[in-house]
Amino acid sequence: SLGAHIALLRPLEIMFRYLTARFRVLPDIIVLGEVRCGTTTLCQHLSDVPGCHKPFCLWKHPELDGKETFYFVGHYLGYVAPSAYRMCFPLSVTKWWNERVLGKPFFTYDGC
Repeated sequence: SLGAHIALLRPLEIMFRYLTARFRVLPDIIVLGEVRCGTTTLCQHLSDVPGCHKPFCLWKHPELDGKETFYFVGHYLGYVAPSAYRMCFPLSVTKWWNERVLGKPFFTYDGC
């Protein structure tokens, strides 16, 4: 039902991320793979590396939240545009702050 789908969404965060999408970075790493080939494990290992920033997912999914954006599989509310993909990643100023000011590594990924 529509109510169940809306309950799985994060409406305020989605709106903020969409409005700031042009100020966001794209992923440095894209993990591609077939079903049951280890992409979730690889993404979990990547997320343990210092400087890793996980992707944002529209859906509150217990296992896949923070692993993939679901952009490439079509679960993006019927809206497929580069701006919609960009909204899943950190702001450019976050990258700048981490690398230039704090001197820390910074990268982000998306698992598919």
